[in-house]
Amino acid sequence: MSTLSELIDADRWIDRLAQQRGHLPESVELAAVEDELRRRVAELKVRDSARANAAAALEQSQQHSEPLRQRLATLRAAARSATGGSRDLVALEKEITHIASDVARYDDQELILMESLEPLEAAVRDLKHETQPLIATRATLTATIAELQVSIDDEVAAKRRERDDISAQLPDGVRRAYDEALRRAGVSGGAYVDGNRCDGCRIALSPLDLDRWRQGSAAVSACPECGRVWVPCSS
Repeated sequence: MSTLSELIDADRWIDRLAQQRGHLPESVELAAVEDELRRRVAELKVRDSARANAAAALEQSQQHSEPLRQRLATLRAAARSATGGSRDLVALEKEITHIASDVARYDDQELILMESLEPLEAAVRDLKHETQPLIATRATLTATIAELQVSIDDEVAAKRRERDDISAQLPDGVRRAYDEALRRAGVSGGAYVDGNRCDGCRIALSPLDLDRWRQGSAAVSACPECGRVWVPCSS
């Protein structure tokens, strides 16, 4: 039964490699990094939206105020060179005063918007800067995981070739029974009898089943619970 034991061990080793591939510590770390990156992206959207709103408000104010500034400059130039009557000068000065008041209100508004825009832009800039190391960590982890998976895949391929060579050495009846149990139970098609338990399903065996197996009356003995082919425990 040593060949069957080797086959069980090979299949279990292949399963452990598959489990290792799917549960790399680096994969757990990468998942945490990606969660944090998603959180920061959401925060960046919030910050950038606030910055964009303040920038749009400032731009809109400047679009409204610029024609008034140009008009005010034109009126003041006209006032300096005016040669008309006093009534015209009064009307001109009145318009200048009115427009200058509007421009002053826009100046105050734009100053407030610019003061609010500066920290919003800094907040966006700072978050992007703080996130760069995390992006680099994600790239490093992704590359490391890919390398580890390739290494594990190579080891699995080598172990599968070894496993197939071992399987080919089994008698046809034993191999068929093993392969059928492997399809049903997974991991391996055989199990060790450890004390009074099948180590495949960990079910306590009845004395009758143990006696039949120990007597070796059948060419292949299988666990009545999981169907795996039994082999004596090496320990």
